Amino acid sequence: MKTFSKIPGVLILMLFIMLSACEKNQTEIKDQPLKNVKTPYVKGEVIVAYKNKDAKDKYGKLVANHLNENFENVELVKCSDCLELTELWRADGIEDHIGSILNSVIDGSNDIVRTTPTVVAGTTGDGDLAISLNYITEVFDSDGAKLKKPDYSNTPKSNDNLVVAILDSGIDTEFIGDTYLWQSAASSSCFPSEIFGWNFTENGESFDVSDNTSSMHGTIVNLYILEQLVVHAESVPRLLNVKVLNEKNQGSLFSLVCGVHYAVNKGASIINTSLGFYDYEVYDNFPQKKHPVMHYLHTSYANDGSVLFVTAAGNGKGKFDDGRNLEKNPFYPAVLSDNFLSKINNVLTVTTSDGLGNEVSDRQNYSPRHVDAAIRSDFDGDFSFQFPFQENLSNQDRLVGSSFSNAILTGKIAYGWKPEFRNLFRDDAKANWVRAILQADNRSEQLANKVNEGVSYSRLNNRQ
Repeated sequence: MKTFSKIPGVLILMLFIMLSACEKNQTEIKDQPLKNVKTPYVKGEVIVAYKNKDAKDKYGKLVANHLNENFENVELVKCSDCLELTELWRADGIEDHIGSILNSVIDGSNDIVRTTPTVVAGTTGDGDLAISLNYITEVFDSDGAKLKKPDYSNTPKSNDNLVVAILDSGIDTEFIGDTYLWQSAASSSCFPSEIFGWNFTENGESFDVSDNTSSMHGTIVNLYILEQLVVHAESVPRLLNVKVLNEKNQGSLFSLVCGVHYAVNKGASIINTSLGFYDYEVYDNFPQKKHPVMHYLHTSYANDGSVLFVTAAGNGKGKFDDGRNLEKNPFYPAVLSDNFLSKINNVLTVTTSDGLGNEVSDRQNYSPRHVDAAIRSDFDGDFSFQFPFQENLSNQDRLVGSSFSNAILTGKIAYGWKPEFRNLFRDDAKANWVRAILQADNRSEQLANKVNEGVSYSRLNNRQ
C-alpha cells in the first residue's frame, strides 16, 4: 500500500501565508518620494475622487480608515457637506503615498492602474476610485485696469431656465449688477449665506465671489460672454460665478473639481473654464488615456456627459517643441476635447486666430485633434481683442489670451441655446452635434492644420 508522508499542520499554514503574500505583492505598489514631477502641485495634499455615490459607499470608509491610521494629524477637506464625491486629504508627506492608499482598498478581486514609474495618480481597476496629486491651476494674467462699466442701451429679460457657470476668479458686481447674475433663492445648510455663487479658494468667505485680481480676469470673462447676448437676445441666461482662482489667478485641481460639482448641482447647462495645468504624465492604461480625475470631471461628474464645457486652449507655456502643440504639451482641461473619439466628448476648446482666420496666435496653443474653433482677433499684430462693450476700435485697451476667446464662444453658444442640446453631448459623436449648436462662419484650409476643420468665428458676428 502506498503511503504519503504527513506534513505538520503548522507548515501548511505557513506555506499558505507565504503564497498569499506573494499573490498580494503582485498588485501592491512600493511608495517612494516623488521626483521629477513637471507639473506644479501642492505638497502635503492628495485628491481622492469617487466616480459616483456607489463608489463612495464602497471605498470611502476604507480610504478614511487607512489615512487616519497611517498619517499623524491628517485632515479631510470636503467641497461641502452636500458635495462628497471628491475629497482633499492633507498630511505631511502624503503625496508620496498614493500607491499605498490605493493598495489599502484592494481586496484581491480588484487591481490598480497607475502612472509609472512615479505614482502621481492612479485608480482602482474598476475605475470607481481615483487618486491624484493636487495640481496647481492658473490663467494668463491680462491687465484689466482700463475696463469700463457697460452701458446697456437694450436690456433684455433674464432667462432663469439657462444657467451658464463661469469657473474663474469671481465677479465685480459693479460692472454687471444683479440683472444677469445667478442668485440663490434661499440660503441652505449646504451653502449658507449663498448669493451669487460659491468660493472654493481658501481666501475669503465661502459665499464671497468678489473678483480680487488686479487683472479683473473673472469680471472680463463675464463681460465677454454677456457682450454676445444683450443686443439681440430676447433673454439672457443667468451667469453663475464659481470662484476657483485666488487674487493671483491661481487655483488647484481640487477647487476646479469642486467648482464643477457645484455648477452641476445648481443646474448649469454650460460650464466656462479659462484655467488649467500642463500634465506630461503618460496615462495609456486609463480611460481615454487621460488623467483619471479629469476624466471624471467631464463624464460622470457632468451628469454623465450632458453638460457642455467650453474651455481655453491655453497660452503656450509647454516644454516640448514650440510648446504650443497640445498633442505634445497636454494642457487640461483643453485636451479633454478630442475630435478623434466617438464616445462622450462634451468639451469644446477654443484659441485665437488672426483677423482672416488663417493663423493661430503665436502665443496660444493649437491642435486639430483637441482645438475645435478659433475666435478671430480684432488686432492682427498681437492677436488681441478690444475690451468688451467698447464702441470704437483703437490700438488701446487691448486684451490677449485664449481665456477671452473661449468666453466669447461660450456667449455665442448661449445665444442660440436650446434645451434639447443637453442630450446631444451624451448620445452623439461630436462631429454630429458640434455644428448643430453653432454654425461655422468661416473655414480656412491654412488654419485646419492647427484647428479642427479650420473653423473660426468673428468676435461680434451675431451683433452685425
